[in-house]
Amino acid sequence: MVLFIGHYLEVLEKLDDLLGVDYVIVENQQKKNKDVLKYCRSQNLNFITVKNSSDLDRFISDEDKEVDLVLVASFGIIFNENFIDQCEHIINIHPGNLQFSRGRHPLPYMISKGYEFMSLTAHRIDDRKIDAGNILIELNIPIDYKKDYNYNYKILRGNLKFLTEKIVEFYSASDSSRFIKGYCWDVENSEYHATMEPEKLKKILNSKNLRTYKK
Repeated sequence: MVLFIGHYLEVLEKLDDLLGVDYVIVENQQKKNKDVLKYCRSQNLNFITVKNSSDLDRFISDEDKEVDLVLVASFGIIFNENFIDQCEHIINIHPGNLQFSRGRHPLPYMISKGYEFMSLTAHRIDDRKIDAGNILIELNIPIDYKKDYNYNYKILRGNLKFLTEKIVEFYSASDSSRFIKGYCWDVENSEYHATMEPEKLKKILNSKNLRTYKK
């Protein structure tokens, strides 16, 4: 069974096109999930909304089929060990670089520090540690500081289907050892950011251009 969990419609569309999706799971947040739910209804896909990790545990306990692949993209609930243990492969798409921007608001953080690039990273989830699993694929894309935040964010999201396609290629390969393992990285010396100060975040999101952040 293949599950999609999250709110990035681009990932769901590509995954459904390439593999088919048995269930879609979204958080119980009307604004975030409306596009994904609209797609589910148009394609007759099974979907559920969840409020917390206990809802996920109940879902997985009720299913008698083996979960082969879970692809996560834009989802704020941390999985319990019970859910993780019952899924063969859980892959998360993090819209940032794991070495420098684990956690919340990765793109605003990279901009605030004047980094040359923004990132999309596909990594495994094997336990409850946040953004800490082995990395499968990492895309680094130049940040255009002459433009605003939304311009860069659209470019970042514009690469989601490409990244999803590469994940599916790993999954579908006859020799899937690279997909299964990924590669280890220096989690202990990485930078984790729980959140960004609201005023600082708002300033970046509403900036007409980002030149003031360029180092």
